[in-house]
Amino acid sequence: MVTPRTVIVVNPQSQGGRLGKRWTEVAETIRRAFPFEEAVTAGPGDATRLTREALRSGAERVVAIGGDGTINEVVNGFFDGGKPVAPEASFAVIPFGTGGDFRRTVQLPTE
Repeated sequence: MVTPRTVIVVNPQSQGGRLGKRWTEVAETIRRAFPFEEAVTAGPGDATRLTREALRSGAERVVAIGGDGTINEVVNGFFDGGKPVAPEASFAVIPFGTGGDFRRTVQLPTE
């Protein structure tokens, strides 16, 4: 099976900066499961822009790691002008925020 080209959009400010401090450790754990490229946000709107750039450059899967705001921005990045940027691409999420509304709504486990 061929692993899809994956880009992980990382918000280092998630959980009050905790993700940024732990990103090296978290990334190593994820890399044991599958290869990926990372795109790190620096401010509001970056996750949307980085997602669109990843999809336009051929990413087949985009993973959001952060809180509800990061997840929202990444989902928005799958669309531009109301149209899908890459209709065949998939979305995944690794919740790493403080509120966890998305995680609770879709009943993702905390472990």
